Amino acid sequence: MWIALEPLVSTENEISIYRLESIAGRYECTISGLRWVCESKVTLLYHFSSWDPHRAVLQSMGYRQAGPLLDIKIIEGKLKEVHLPHFACFGARMDISNTEQDIVLFTWEFSIHIKINVLIKLIMFWFLSILGVGDRYDPAIKQKVRVLHVEGRGVSIEQVDKVTRFHVKILHPSFSLRGVILQALGCSVHCDLQIYRARTAHLTLHAYLMPCDPALTQAVEKQEKCHGSTRILTPRPEKSQWLTSDFYLTTSCPSDVNPRRLELAHVDPPNFFEVFIRDADLDFSLNLSCKSRKQTIWNHEIRAAEYRGSILTSDQHFVDLHQTALIDRVSQVGPILDRLLKSGVITADGYSDVIAERNNQKKMRALFDGPLKGCGPECKDRFLEILTELEPYLINHLKLE
Repeated sequence: MWIALEPLVSTENEISIYRLESIAGRYECTISGLRWVCESKVTLLYHFSSWDPHRAVLQSMGYRQAGPLLDIKIIEGKLKEVHLPHFACFGARMDISNTEQDIVLFTWEFSIHIKINVLIKLIMFWFLSILGVGDRYDPAIKQKVRVLHVEGRGVSIEQVDKVTRFHVKILHPSFSLRGVILQALGCSVHCDLQIYRARTAHLTLHAYLMPCDPALTQAVEKQEKCHGSTRILTPRPEKSQWLTSDFYLTTSCPSDVNPRRLELAHVDPPNFFEVFIRDADLDFSLNLSCKSRKQTIWNHEIRAAEYRGSILTSDQHFVDLHQTALIDRVSQVGPILDRLLKSGVITADGYSDVIAERNNQKKMRALFDGPLKGCGPECKDRFLEILTELEPYLINHLKLE
């Protein structure tokens, strides 16, 4: 049984820092999927880091990244085990006995959440155990999976203690930068297809095909939401796909899709299909096809109700459209002004004029009436990005209105 913990989030130099505190037990972070086992109180911090500085070294050694690169620091206590998330798929060779993957206790709701298919998996495991199939774990998998450990200027490749469907286990870990790597020229990966609706007069969708990496999800969310886009929730492809394969996205209605072909790759930020539909009015379907397999591997119907009421036909920027709500409800005015000044959106004089006002509402009104009044869309985009980081719940609520 894993207890899911939602981390406290802070921002330093535009990097999201996640803080987790736990007593003795077995825990999973709801953001990254990071798991740990401790026998006493533990406090840890982590953030996502870029693989880019290490790609050349990995390639020269015959490895490729297979999960997020996490910069982890233990502030208090010790960990007995850590389970780093990965997105590699090992198919039938993987040990399916790790059914605890699907049972999670959500402490902040004081309730137990069990995925619907967990009972099916438990029955399958019982049946396969009788046949002896459940023990067919290929030990060669463990020999191909390693962890990249970066400490200071040194880089080392470390063995793992166990490989499960979505994690690798390490006993008595020490920390700095760590991420799962795989010794393979190519590999099959669990992948995701995330759809965002752009803030345009005509229906424009951005479809991101990428490995199931929470760091990539965070990068996409940050990139899209700073431009006022809204995500359309869709299911993931059911089957894993081969990394570096080419894919095509088509629609059941007249549309322009660019690029015509996209490679499944682990790049940050991920590339995407842009789907432009000038006269969207009815339900339509999106179809993702694999070039090498010559078959559709994902299909989903986009309903008119999901996009019709929320397409912005106004030329107003998001921050202008919601100016009144932002003036009334923004609370982190000081940190927002600091970021605007650092980013060059407002001047030192403009900062002084706004910060001198007596309360948050007057400060926000002075900001809109003064420094933001004549700034262009790029500055307003940066303002929205800062608001999204510091006032995420408010911005998400306004986007749903």
